[in-house]
Amino acid sequence: MYEKLFDINLLLAAWNSISNKSSAGGIDNISCEYYGQHLEENLSNIVQQLQSQKYNPQPYLECKIPKDGKECRILSLPTVNDKIIQQAVRLLIEPQLEEEFLDTSYGYRPGKGPVRAIGRVRHILDVEMKKWLVTCDIDDFFDNIPHEKLFRLFQNKFNDPHLTRLIRLWVKMGKISKGYSWKDNIEGIPQGSILSPLLSNMYLHQFDVFMSKTKAGYVRYADDFIILCDSRSDAQKTLNSASVFLENILHLKLNKEKYIRHASKGFEFLGISIFPNKISISPKKFEKIKSKIKDACKLHDKYIAKGFYEAIQGISAYYGRLLPQEWLEKIDDFIIQTLSHKLRNAYQNGILKNKEEIAESFRPLVFVSQEFQIQKAAHIRKILGNCTKKQEDIKKEDSEKPIKIRKREYQKLEAQGMDLIVATPGVHLGISGANISIRKAGKIIEKVRILNLKNISVIAQGISFSSNLINYCASKNISVDFFDFSGKPLSSLFSHVSFSPETGIMQLKALDNGKGAAFAKKTVEGKIYNQINLLKYYHKYRKETDEAFADAFHDSVAKMESIAAEINQFNDDSLDSLRGKLLSVEGRASSVYWDLISKHLDEYIDFETRVRQGAKDTVNCMLNYRYGMLYARVWEAVVRARLNPCISYLHAFQDYKPTLVFDLIEQFRQQAVDRVVFSIITKGEEVKVSNGLLDENTRKRLAEKITARINAVETFRSKETRFINIINEQCRALADFLHGKTKSYKPYLAKW
Repeated sequence: MYEKLFDINLLLAAWNSISNKSSAGGIDNISCEYYGQHLEENLSNIVQQLQSQKYNPQPYLECKIPKDGKECRILSLPTVNDKIIQQAVRLLIEPQLEEEFLDTSYGYRPGKGPVRAIGRVRHILDVEMKKWLVTCDIDDFFDNIPHEKLFRLFQNKFNDPHLTRLIRLWVKMGKISKGYSWKDNIEGIPQGSILSPLLSNMYLHQFDVFMSKTKAGYVRYADDFIILCDSRSDAQKTLNSASVFLENILHLKLNKEKYIRHASKGFEFLGISIFPNKISISPKKFEKIKSKIKDACKLHDKYIAKGFYEAIQGISAYYGRLLPQEWLEKIDDFIIQTLSHKLRNAYQNGILKNKEEIAESFRPLVFVSQEFQIQKAAHIRKILGNCTKKQEDIKKEDSEKPIKIRKREYQKLEAQGMDLIVATPGVHLGISGANISIRKAGKIIEKVRILNLKNISVIAQGISFSSNLINYCASKNISVDFFDFSGKPLSSLFSHVSFSPETGIMQLKALDNGKGAAFAKKTVEGKIYNQINLLKYYHKYRKETDEAFADAFHDSVAKMESIAAEINQFNDDSLDSLRGKLLSVEGRASSVYWDLISKHLDEYIDFETRVRQGAKDTVNCMLNYRYGMLYARVWEAVVRARLNPCISYLHAFQDYKPTLVFDLIEQFRQQAVDRVVFSIITKGEEVKVSNGLLDENTRKRLAEKITARINAVETFRSKETRFINIINEQCRALADFLHGKTKSYKPYLAKW
């Protein structure tokens, strides 16, 4: 295997990986940029040194990173040259080690990570019903790994003395602190070395195998692990056995304070507080996040320092896929507060002269939560206002901040009562006072307040309604939608709305007067740019952590923008001719979009491409199910706008098909469906599919999430409104355009 390191293509692959991450230099102060200027010569030198076995790495550069306000984390930084060789070795050995590693290990592994680790823990709690647990961490793990035992394990695995010699050199190499003071590395592996995470997992693999032979649930992330059992006594026995194995076999020790507890009391794992019905972070952890943001918020030469954005990026990369949005919004609130304070001082001291300079100083800012990022423009205006307003105005806004927080809370509570999802087979729904009563076998199993109800979605079979409830729904404009197991809408009940003959005539005229063509163009353009904006949203969070996605992102977006630009060149008189060109444009752009989405989802789930009918894979089944539910809402909005759903422009007429619904839904797919489905997958939530059908729990959870998204509040054309209202407004906007009340039709475009 050692001879494979002489392959210049392998070294080039290693270099590309290192340079893409803009790795810092080591003790020789040579940067990636400078190294790359003489790349061919440098890589040739590596090959010569390895072939002659004269390669000798440079010592590590010691770097201290503040930790928890008191302690420091010691990093050992290799030179760029040493990083390339380490990365090349990693590319050789990681696939073989991955074949051996167990799926209970989640740290520093491709396709794993903290999101999936938390998901595995919740699966053990909720499905395997193991409720007694203890969280553990190994005391100074990286610093205490015994060298000789590690080297023996490596040699036994790969049987390559030359390769083992390299590992020995890198592990035992000393480090240089300030003043060129040498420090020997007696034991432990250097944190900062590219190979250390992989070697640490190799060393603990024996422990993973040992734990797999117990009856306990077990999840490990680096040196943190959790044991879950059926009883307190089982948890204690397993903990004792684990401690003995670590000490006697691996010569490692657990940190002392370990308490066995029941899951109902909540616990913390990987920085996340887990309770039976929610996930959050502890006040102590939240204060650490705030301190990290505050400490990084510095102004250099009229610009917020790069470290501030890196701190937010790090917080987002870790917590963004774990915490619920309400916690991410709290983080964003603090980001605004911190930025406003820093920039206001700079404005008052004359460092920043006006709003333009203030805005430019924090232009790269990306928020952590979806809601804040969607309303980014409004929040930027708020920061600018905080910086330039009089002190008394700021105090007034600060006094109103609790009101805005409460407003968001109650908007979400209101949304929870807007939709009722009926997912239990065989129940009967009736009306009783101010409630809908849900009965099974004659017994009331649930009561739902009817005050804010806007829609009932029936996703189970054997459901019956009382006529009183149907009459009430009709009188209050509450729609009732029925769906089959695949999410296909079967029928809808809503109050009688007649089509407008005037609007119908205008719809027919639009087939020839150019308005239908204009609408079709804007529909495709809007869909493509909503796809692009969703990709941009993912890129800002993953550009530092997902190389495959980041590498393909810019080319993919450029292709999609180029394809979208073709639309403005179409001047067809015939709508039939234009329709073919537009569908070709839409298809080519979507192909690029789904290719990049497959890279986005690659580490979480197998997904090759979009399949509309006959799908068997998890992603397509989820998408098709949710699209079906969205169809029902758009169809209702079309009817309420008094449009004829069978007269369309982008899609050709089809007997008995609401083709105008097919047109209008295109601009909403990405935000209402795609984003939510991808979020479920990347958060590691359990989804079950059998023979192309989602199971009952998955269907219910999907329905709940789409209704939550549809009822979410966002800023649309300078005003706050719910997403369902945007759908209704866009349908009315089409009617207004056809009647000549507006000069053009503007599609919905999501913020990113």
